[in-house]
Amino acid sequence: MSHVLSIVIPTKNRALYCHSTVKSILNYSENLQLIVQDSSDGTELQERLFGIIDARLFYKKVSPDLNMTENFDSALKLATGDYVLMLGDDDGISPQIFDAVDTCVRMNADSITSREFYVAYNWPDFRSKYSGDYQAGKLSINLKFDSIVTEIDMPKEIRNFLNNAGQGCMALPRIYHGLISQSLIQNIRNLHGACFFGVSPDVSFAFLAAVHSRRHLIANFPITIAGASGGSNAGRSALRTHKGDLWADPHMEHYKTEVWPSVIPEFFSVESVWAQAALAAVDLESPNYRARFNFGYLYALMFMRHGDRRSQTGKAISAYMATSSESNFKLRMVIYANMAGLAVATARSAFQSVMARFVRSNNDMTPAIDIETASIILKLTLQREK
Repeated sequence: MSHVLSIVIPTKNRALYCHSTVKSILNYSENLQLIVQDSSDGTELQERLFGIIDARLFYKKVSPDLNMTENFDSALKLATGDYVLMLGDDDGISPQIFDAVDTCVRMNADSITSREFYVAYNWPDFRSKYSGDYQAGKLSINLKFDSIVTEIDMPKEIRNFLNNAGQGCMALPRIYHGLISQSLIQNIRNLHGACFFGVSPDVSFAFLAAVHSRRHLIANFPITIAGASGGSNAGRSALRTHKGDLWADPHMEHYKTEVWPSVIPEFFSVESVWAQAALAAVDLESPNYRARFNFGYLYALMFMRHGDRRSQTGKAISAYMATSSESNFKLRMVIYANMAGLAVATARSAFQSVMARFVRSNNDMTPAIDIETASIILKLTLQREK
């Protein structure tokens, strides 16, 4: 049976979150396919989902030895829908995701994403280094959106992605919190044998989808709820603990055979794993893409945000210079210029975060005990706004 929308959730050892996420999605009456692929060490999630009787739910238990990339790729193979969305096990969907599917079908588009995360939910165990538990257990809804959908200039977005050294998917097509057509997924798989590469699979997929998408749309309305829980990557980033020795990090436990490029600083951080995954995808396509990959920006980021890892960054720079025709002087000037720009951007972002902390009120941050409750609140809020 072909479903209009397939929602795929790869999960591991996070039964409490995933159970709530599954219930929140199945609360919708629309025709969809919900796939949960569980690589947990135990059977807690399987036991929790056993009591849910819904033909739309497909659960599969797989080996705990799969790494994230392998889990993503094998889970994606189970999706049969015309369009596919992948979520984290602590995320949710917006009622407007079904409008997004209709828009893609009507406009013959391969992909659609939201311009930004209009809806975010922090689980009760969420903590931030700077605001503590202030945002824990809160649903934040930015109602400054409309029904406008815009077609994206993909060559421009690819240039931006490469110029920013793969730091985030930005306006690129993405399967994580975005819709991708089954035809585009199959095209990528036929070309490369898989859809995800590197140690940050959603980043590598976004680049490949951007290269091969016929038409990509950006919606000015929420498609999903971006969840952040204590043990998630988002939660670790908020506490600034998403960093350390590369091969000792829990995320890398099942990536021991992964070849780490010498031109990327060899330590674990958001910036390094994004760059590694982006470069893995870039190298599958044209050498022209690697030539436009802005290593100077990457090294500037490392010096600015990870000064305690200067030796690893220095080694990566040496490896880059050994194979590049770029002069040492030019690279240094690019690094210094980017460091100056990053310093200004960091100061501006910090100021905006502080100001936002003071202007927030209970009107835009609503208490919610889990993602199922948050999803119900979102639906009621959107109904009132119509």
